Amino acid sequence: MRKPFVLALLFITAPAWAQAVQLAYKLRPGEVLDYVTRLEGNGTVQAMGRTSPVTMTGELRYRQAVRSVDSVGRMTVTTTVTQSKVNAQWAGQPLPVNLTFPPVTVIMTPNGQISGSQVAAPPATTPAPASASLGRLESLLGGLGGGLGSGAFSGLGNLSDQVMLFDFSKFFSTARNLGLPRGAVKVGQNWTDITTLASPSGQQISIQSSSRLVGLQTVNGRRCARIVSSYSVPLNLNLQLAQALGITGSQQGSNTTLFAVDLGRPVRTTGTVASRMTMSEPALTGGQATQVAMSMTVKTTTTLAGW
Repeated sequence: MRKPFVLALLFITAPAWAQAVQLAYKLRPGEVLDYVTRLEGNGTVQAMGRTSPVTMTGELRYRQAVRSVDSVGRMTVTTTVTQSKVNAQWAGQPLPVNLTFPPVTVIMTPNGQISGSQVAAPPATTPAPASASLGRLESLLGGLGGGLGSGAFSGLGNLSDQVMLFDFSKFFSTARNLGLPRGAVKVGQNWTDITTLASPSGQQISIQSSSRLVGLQTVNGRRCARIVSSYSVPLNLNLQLAQALGITGSQQGSNTTLFAVDLGRPVRTTGTVASRMTMSEPALTGGQATQVAMSMTVKTTTTLAGW
């Protein structure tokens, strides 16, 4: 006769891991969220038969402004990078890096799916001459045999600017949104998410991610879900800069995110991204095809202001 009482007691005192939790973005109109991402990476660049080390450190500060929230909870959010600073070295010498991210506005569902996006037009940029394209690495890296000269680095810096004309800003904004399950989940449960992006040339890029709720904890007086995610991005792109440029490779990443359940937003994320990329350009008349292979591992930490 005491069984109902015992069952009720067990239900009331169920441990946190046995409780289902609903994870959803709950941004409010007019809210402004400031995040800072710090990164540190190292890798190698292979060009013209030589492999040289590359290191980088950087900090990105960006602001998410919530424009509106409709009746079904879809949020219109504009992300603006307010500060971007990256220091890089190649073979022990400074490598110029100038990254530009125009504001990106997305429409996001409560579970993090992007249903629409718009990228602000970037500032007018003068196309790089052929000598600054990948195929002219013979001139950019002309001092390779006897040591890398400053001209090589300034030329490669120009190349990095031109490669950024490919709209990585849209990818940057969309990929960092954590996909959430549509229903309540318990600690130990998994879910998957697939996001498809289109490059300016119309090529499709598919981002596949898998996430797992690994714990619930209290941080700054708030109930937070600890989520571990991994994702994979295959790269197979053909870009038209000063000349045709092919990019092949892949990117794999893993993140651990603290997601404030009642506030409905990520507050802290640590992650590692491993990228393998080969950039190639067909030979010009009387010349040879050129290839540059890059391998890079980057560790990142992203924190919401106040956390």
